Amino acid sequence: MKSNYLTFMSVCLLTSCSFELADETNNNITSDIDKVTLYSKPFVYEDDTRTNLTPTDKSIVFSWSSTDAIGVFPIKPTTNSQAKQELQLPADCENDAHYASFDGAGWGLRDGNTYAAYTPYNGKLTSETPYTDVPIDMTGQDGTLATIGEKYDYMYAPSKLNEESCSTNSSHVVVFDFEHAVAIVELKLTMPVATTWKGITIANADGKKVWTTNATMNVADGTIKSTETSASISATFKNVTTTSGNKQLTLYIAVLPTITESLTLTATTIDGAEYTAKLASKNIVHGKAYRWTASLAAVQTPGNGREWIDLGLPSGLKWATMNVGATNPGDYGEHYGSVSKEYDAATKYWGGAWRTPTRSEMEELVNCCYWVWTSNYNGTSKAGYIVYKVKLSSDKGQIVTSDKTPSSSYSLSDSHIFLPAAGRCWNTEDVDFAGTDGYYWSSTPTEIDSWYFWSLKFSPDGVGFNKLSAHHFFLSVLAVCM
Repeated sequence: MKSNYLTFMSVCLLTSCSFELADETNNNITSDIDKVTLYSKPFVYEDDTRTNLTPTDKSIVFSWSSTDAIGVFPIKPTTNSQAKQELQLPADCENDAHYASFDGAGWGLRDGNTYAAYTPYNGKLTSETPYTDVPIDMTGQDGTLATIGEKYDYMYAPSKLNEESCSTNSSHVVVFDFEHAVAIVELKLTMPVATTWKGITIANADGKKVWTTNATMNVADGTIKSTETSASISATFKNVTTTSGNKQLTLYIAVLPTITESLTLTATTIDGAEYTAKLASKNIVHGKAYRWTASLAAVQTPGNGREWIDLGLPSGLKWATMNVGATNPGDYGEHYGSVSKEYDAATKYWGGAWRTPTRSEMEELVNCCYWVWTSNYNGTSKAGYIVYKVKLSSDKGQIVTSDKTPSSSYSLSDSHIFLPAAGRCWNTEDVDFAGTDGYYWSSTPTEIDSWYFWSLKFSPDGVGFNKLSAHHFFLSVLAVCM
């Protein structure tokens, strides 16, 4: 396979043999070609004009090894076949892995004929003409230069006659001057935790499918025809681990030319945790190398690890599946006093983006959902209201009290939350009205004074709001987040 390193060097392949194409005749041939040279340009970084770069920073070049192979096509007079040429290290370049030879495999390169070459070799051709189209597959990368060199550095080269080669013994020379069809993205990522990483994904924030994942390449002129696109590109790692936090990883991905816009990079650990960073937009062209440097941060989910339900509310607000202090949706949870901004039980005990809802947010819950009283929620023997995400606009704001029959179209398999009738406490005394009435703080103060807050109050007979003093009453809290 091709190995990789950072430097400025040319990559040549030559042979001192002459080969004939077994099934091709050409009456105009005047002499055989006795030397073949392959040259591969380096990937030069887009920012190589910066004065602080050292020579070893300026490019990425792959060198040949004896396990590599190229494909060679006769373009004229025939275009319906190719030959696989496996490489060897020639004697006159034995100390330099940038030179190699191939044995011809029945081919002869002749004056008057035109040839094209490509790498990495792929015996599969497309079913449509031209026969010189070979498939390109950019999926399945692992973030390493070694794998890119082996599988993803697609190159093409039309032949040139009488060019200089790396051998002083050459007389009649054909040169394959390779162009890279891909670009290489170098990612320098500061990872925040010590863990084993599963992989990364770079996605367009707007969802546009700008990344070509599969295509065909014409080896004669390098024309790329996209056959499949995606809104993201990814790499799956093999044994990539950081031993401590804030360690930098250097990764590489080969990509076909594109213009990116707003991008988000997501790195995933083997246990499913996600960390993200924003990347700047770039105009990516073939044959260039590009750098992105970023520090990743943990994905802050709205619930901070706690479950929430999207009830389809106009505000987009999410409601918790259980009361603060509860361990499951049927529990009452704790009863809390002060709900001032200085002391929000939801934020204090749950953290993250959780908070006590405002009165207007509670009104939205009442006016935009379908409420059903139950005396036995999900077999827990707890009474309260099941608050459903509505299925019909006519169901919005409907309160099905204990004396009414709920619609049969709603069940516990539908999106919903449960507000248990957990009662209330006066000062530090026992809980009153548990099982019949529910009292839930809002964070909105009343006009009475700064210690009186609006609260949601419900019973089997209906739902409403009242004013209570946070000095004396202890109520339930059902948290919200965006």
